Amino acid sequence: MITINEFLADPLATENDCYLFFDWFCRDKSLKNRMLKLKGKLSFLVKSGLVGGDRHTAIFKNNCPFHGELYDDLRVIDIETDEMVCGLAPSLGYWSKKGQCEFWTFDENRVLVERLFRNYQAFKEAVKRGEVTR
Repeated sequence: MITINEFLADPLATENDCYLFFDWFCRDKSLKNRMLKLKGKLSFLVKSGLVGGDRHTAIFKNNCPFHGELYDDLRVIDIETDEMVCGLAPSLGYWSKKGQCEFWTFDENRVLVERLFRNYQAFKEAVKRGEVTR
């Protein structure tokens, strides 16, 4: 398990670990490009202070909704507790939510809290305004 900062410093080192994807429906050779797109989103989460680069790790998932198109998400895991702390799907593939951005976290009782944004840019702007916390 590598920290997010270790991953960001050398993302191609994860090639033997399927570029941190734990599940996918796309072709294997497309994982690298999908990872590179998620890398920038993960970097933003660290820079914005939503996740800790040294205390968290990340995993990626390529999703195949029944009614929609393939899309990717990233999940942030606390290294010490092995619990998911938050996740981000920059562009959902569901036909009913196509292109919307979803950010999820957990409240103090570990109940899932999901927030939808018009798109990834709207999510970034909400983070910069301090409207998104973990």
